[in-house]
Amino acid sequence: MRCFPLRSMQTPFAPVSSMTGLFIMHTLFAEIIANLGSENKSLPVFLSGNIANSVQHNEYLLEKYGAQIPELINNTSFK
Repeated sequence: MRCFPLRSMQTPFAPVSSMTGLFIMHTLFAEIIANLGSENKSLPVFLSGNIANSVQHNEYLLEKYGAQIPELINNTSFK
């Protein structure tokens, strides 16, 4: 595992393998969403809080899918 060293710290930080894994995961998400979106399908994707009308959109998804995924109802970070 490679890490980024910092001269002022003895312990390296930010393992490259973790960053690579996150990059791969987010790239897969983006490609899957883009491919499904190109087929004009309505996608149940939560929106970031800094996007206009995201609260209403995310609340709609919570109402629609909350019973199927109870972890969503108990998570208040989407509201």
